[in-house]
Amino acid sequence: MKHLAVIMAAVCGLATATRAQQGGTAWEFNTNLGYAMPNDMRYIKDVILTYGIDAAWFSRPVGSEYWQLKRRFPAFGVKASYAAIPKGVYGDRFALTGLLRCPLGKHLEWTLGAGLSFYTKPYSLTHDNDNGYIGSLVNCMVDLALTCRPTTHTMLSLRFLHSSNGMLYYPNQGLNFIQLDLGYALSRAEVPDVGPVAKPEGFRRNEFVVAVAPGIITPRERWLSRNYYPTYNLTLGYQHYHTPTFAYGGCVDVWYNFAHQAVMEREGNTDYTVPAYVSVMPIMESFYGPLSIRAGMGLTVVVSEKVRLPLYERVGIYYNFGRAFAGIGINAHGGQIEYVEWTLGLRL
Repeated sequence: MKHLAVIMAAVCGLATATRAQQGGTAWEFNTNLGYAMPNDMRYIKDVILTYGIDAAWFSRPVGSEYWQLKRRFPAFGVKASYAAIPKGVYGDRFALTGLLRCPLGKHLEWTLGAGLSFYTKPYSLTHDNDNGYIGSLVNCMVDLALTCRPTTHTMLSLRFLHSSNGMLYYPNQGLNFIQLDLGYALSRAEVPDVGPVAKPEGFRRNEFVVAVAPGIITPRERWLSRNYYPTYNLTLGYQHYHTPTFAYGGCVDVWYNFAHQAVMEREGNTDYTVPAYVSVMPIMESFYGPLSIRAGMGLTVVVSEKVRLPLYERVGIYYNFGRAFAGIGINAHGGQIEYVEWTLGLRL
């Protein structure tokens, strides 16, 4: 609690010093209370109380481009946060995330963020066998929130966070956080009222999408001879643009995991010798200037023996430059997040 009080005092001092920031920028800070839980449904009851604080800065560019008018001027920001986890064998959590915030109405808005999280007692430092959750000091962080603003300065948010290292270091069960934030904005970037927005003429209606997501994974089977194995994903998709800021369509995903191949060779498995599976998924993608968010839920139609459930979900955030894009996403099976993936792709 002593460390938390010091951090709260520092954040309040910083926010007060920047109170004069007005117009398109906003400073805000939150206190929060929530739970940390293992990213595994089998241990869903093993939850731990958390509390913390964060400080964020947002900028809301106001221009005349279609995506800005249609999305009611999204705000972009950065947040630094601290969470105390008194009974967690993995220690306390620090995080730095980039954020995209969009209005849903006069008093509602949603936020998506991605960044890095740091734990004070990861397995790599303590070698505590009770810590099967956080293996490395540095991890990826995904941040989703729904915020209600009853007044100009007050905020109440329901937030979901996922933290893991994408199986780059053992162990990596990962952690999920559900928390309630109570916040105060010392200044707020107001949302202008633009009224109905007409679609521009001549925008691109259809496209094919080709993407690859290479990665390196630490196998869950610790008795294998190697610590790391490559994994590959190939996505072939088609999208139709309803507006310049929203597209929907479908894709086929082909997965290949060399760690599965090593397991099959070690066990002498002859029933299914290809450690891969093929999936189909309806997708939708929403655009915010150079950024886009793609999400979908699909079904595995060719199943490897190592896949527990045929249902899978993917959500990612991408930066688009020309017809190429790059980004980071999460891959889940049956609601359980298993991988953090890095993606490169082209729009044809």
